[in-house]
Amino acid sequence: MMYFMPLSEERCNNNSCCFGNYFKKRSKLFEARKKRTAPATDTKILTAWNRLMISALAKGYQVLGNKNYLKVAQKAVDFLIENIYIEDKILRVYRPNKHHLNGFLSDYAFLIAAFIIEGSATKLVKELADETKPFANLYKKVKETGLIDCVCKACAAKMGALDAAVEQNLTRCDELNGHPSLAKYLEQGYQIITF
Repeated sequence: MMYFMPLSEERCNNNSCCFGNYFKKRSKLFEARKKRTAPATDTKILTAWNRLMISALAKGYQVLGNKNYLKVAQKAVDFLIENIYIEDKILRVYRPNKHHLNGFLSDYAFLIAAFIIEGSATKLVKELADETKPFANLYKKVKETGLIDCVCKACAAKMGALDAAVEQNLTRCDELNGHPSLAKYLEQGYQIITF
């Protein structure tokens, strides 16, 4: 069995560890490194990967109760809404001053899952119907084609969006103590996908 002592500047300055004067020479190494060409910086923002971060932060808030996690998750959601939705399409990749690659189905699914896990899906009902908001046209198409089966009545009430759901004539589901039951979808042959 081997044991390792943590490095510290104090231990290494008196040569009592195998790194000797490493901390003294570190600044010289840094100066030499600054003379080299720096590697390129990857500045792209991926929709699907942001969903993973948003979901992790939301889960962290849910488990730990740290409101900073929720604030950062909400800030990331706001950024995605403002920057990756262009001309009724979601982008797969966002770069400052260079938008490219239309989103794939997975990007749409991941983005929706981020909103749902983040807990603001029902809260967005009112905002999505606002024609000045970025997703308004897409939301209108989704409603017109009947892709919204129902709005969770309990969640909409908790998020203060129940009145907006009623105003928009969206069906409210409450089979399971105020929440929709997934059983009816399974009976209709749908498969539940989790990610």
